[in-house]
Amino acid sequence: MIVAVVLCSAILVMLVAVVCLLWKLVKLKDRIEGTALPRTPDDNENFISPLPKINKSVNQDVELGDKLIPIDFDCDELDLEQNMEINSENLVCMEIIETGLFNVIQKGELKMSRLGKRSSRKLDVMVKGALHQGDKTQQMMILDEMKALRDIGKHPNLLSMIGYVVNPEMLIVSEYAEGGNLRELLRSAEKIFEENDEVNFKPASERLFFDLISFAYQIANGMKFLSSNSFVHRQLALRSIYITKDKTIRIGDFSLARRFGNNEYYRIANKDMPLPFHWMAPETFHDHKFTEKSDVWSYGVVLYELFSLGGIPYEGVGDVLTFLKRGRRLPHPDYCDDEIYGFMKLCWSMEPDERPTFTKCVQFFEKYLEDHNNSLLEDISNRLYLAIVAQERLKMWTNGESDDSGESV
Repeated sequence: MIVAVVLCSAILVMLVAVVCLLWKLVKLKDRIEGTALPRTPDDNENFISPLPKINKSVNQDVELGDKLIPIDFDCDELDLEQNMEINSENLVCMEIIETGLFNVIQKGELKMSRLGKRSSRKLDVMVKGALHQGDKTQQMMILDEMKALRDIGKHPNLLSMIGYVVNPEMLIVSEYAEGGNLRELLRSAEKIFEENDEVNFKPASERLFFDLISFAYQIANGMKFLSSNSFVHRQLALRSIYITKDKTIRIGDFSLARRFGNNEYYRIANKDMPLPFHWMAPETFHDHKFTEKSDVWSYGVVLYELFSLGGIPYEGVGDVLTFLKRGRRLPHPDYCDDEIYGFMKLCWSMEPDERPTFTKCVQFFEKYLEDHNNSLLEDISNRLYLAIVAQERLKMWTNGESDDSGESV
């Protein structure tokens, strides 16, 4: 009898132990699946953060949850222009240029659509697609970017969409920026400034300094066009800006760009919407409203990145919002003067109404160039005109038009 009681007690203890072990394993699994791997501050993904949910009624200026894209894509159903559709047989994807949190960008070669396989003419392009083609959310972001680029139109300081592919996978085909990502280019250029006084520049570093002024001017110029067409970018950062071989700026990454319509703002309600919080204006953390002035705040952070040659904003700062509420700001970058840094701080005014518009941003750097290097301003204007002409010719690669000379390129 005693043996039986002892045996039953032992079995009961073992069962309890097994249940406890299983419960701990389940909780551990949940923690692992719900926790991102640690990343370095230099990772793009480290700057992406969902916003807290807000309790507001949903209306037309609010972004809703994810939609599902049909397996068999049709440009009529997806509300895309048929004359911009590219046959995948005319596109060859090559090496990867960069990989983001939700997408991958590759270099590609595009053949003239009307000539197809018979064509020997090829155009270097950038091809952007979902990182995981089976992920409906990532596909939706590519589709949203297609529609945004369609509605925004062409501008010499915006990365222009040439066309799109919908089968067998959804891809955005854009003009190729030979210089690549501006942030990486500037980080590699830092050695030019070594052992140079930031005020008394030597010739090589002086040229680079005015290149930075040119980039600041062109970025403001592109953003002025964007805001004048009632769009907010929402993730303007140096990593989303590209440069051509003649130093013309191309703002890219419009996956979060939205039109704010009749309102002066665009509000999101999706608590899972990923946003780059190190570039975000403080008010967007609370009311989730994105305006031209919130993009101007981001532009100020881009200026910091520019004049620190790709420096990491808020490096070592744990709570950025508390840091800002205490009146603190990003430090004076090494490679700009007090006048430019003073303008940056205007972009970081806590009150949105006290920040400049993008028109004012353009005027500031235009005046700076007029006062210090007017010939460069004239050169920029000429390059932008040539970029407009080149972008207009890109439509030949999808609808088969040719220019007056009969040439395809």
